[in-house]
Amino acid sequence: MTFNTMPPAVEYVPITTPTGVMAQAPTVKKETPPWWTPKRKALALLMFLSAAIAELMSGSSPPLEFFNPFSGFLLFVFYGCGVVLVRETALRWNKGYATILLLGAAYGILEEGLSVKSWLDPNWMDLGTLGWYGRFWGINWVWAVWLTLYHAVCSITIPIIITDIIYPQFKGVRLTDDIGWKSYQGFFLAGSAMYMFCFLFLTPYRPPVPQFLLVASFMVLAILLAYKAPSPMLRANLGRPSWSPRQFLALGSFFMFFSFLGFGSGIGPIPFLPVMVVCAVDLFVLVLLITHIGTDANNRHIVAFVAGCESPFIFLGFIFEFFSHILGMSLVSIGAIIFFVWIYTRAEKADLNGVPMSNASPATVRIKTALSAIKL
Repeated sequence: MTFNTMPPAVEYVPITTPTGVMAQAPTVKKETPPWWTPKRKALALLMFLSAAIAELMSGSSPPLEFFNPFSGFLLFVFYGCGVVLVRETALRWNKGYATILLLGAAYGILEEGLSVKSWLDPNWMDLGTLGWYGRFWGINWVWAVWLTLYHAVCSITIPIIITDIIYPQFKGVRLTDDIGWKSYQGFFLAGSAMYMFCFLFLTPYRPPVPQFLLVASFMVLAILLAYKAPSPMLRANLGRPSWSPRQFLALGSFFMFFSFLGFGSGIGPIPFLPVMVVCAVDLFVLVLLITHIGTDANNRHIVAFVAGCESPFIFLGFIFEFFSHILGMSLVSIGAIIFFVWIYTRAEKADLNGVPMSNASPATVRIKTALSAIKL
């Protein structure tokens, strides 16, 4: 006997779809993330600060020139992409402020030595007596050392410090992914080419090839030293600052005033000696800074030191306005004062809300010590 294992045929009965309000399933709106994220705000601030501190506050690019669409955009791309690349490269290498300063020096060599060529041109508009004082083998050595130090501190390091104060959640954190980092490299190379192209026609000077290659080798050397610099180098001592914010304000003012006057005065029959004296004093200031700045509740002290470094240019802004008749420089100085006061109040609140290292547990001390090796 065989059995039919097939199920009995079932007549197909169509199911009617209900109509009305419940006919459609409720749709869930996908929330798109905002484009203007805090990271992009931090990037924009970092890029603007680099150009504004280096060019606007110093008077090299007065307000009418700085806010000109063409020149302002060129400065924003060149300075902005440069400071972003320095910060992101130091983080990718797991380095600290020693690497940032050396990469900032490489940036200064690229700008002043290769793009603008003020290292080599004896008739550069800003040189004055430094066009002949300290000039040897076709290079303005006093000017070269001073401008390299200036860009390393003012164009690169100070904007990074201020951005970390305003956006503390991104301190030691990358602001760009790999694609963004490569994009900034491309923009920076394009900006460097445009910068070099513009200054090629602004001045008739054409540098000799041997001197130009020597300057390029200095830039490569600075990058190699930045890569080889130990991560713990220039790391502050654990604990609270041992000096008051006023003392750090005075230290920053002395640092920049002494550097400005020491390099720019052109005093002494042997240019090598004053350059060495200024560099030695600046190194001593750096040692004092990392010895006394501490790591806990030090935001006010960092802001005070940075404000002290910018105080000579704030003072010169009023001089440029009332004696050199450069329109708008006094407003720049007033804006800088308001800006630093605002940052100081934010830093003061951050210090009050922070937990000092002296009150932390031993485990917390060890964790913070380990993290400081990879944080800027």
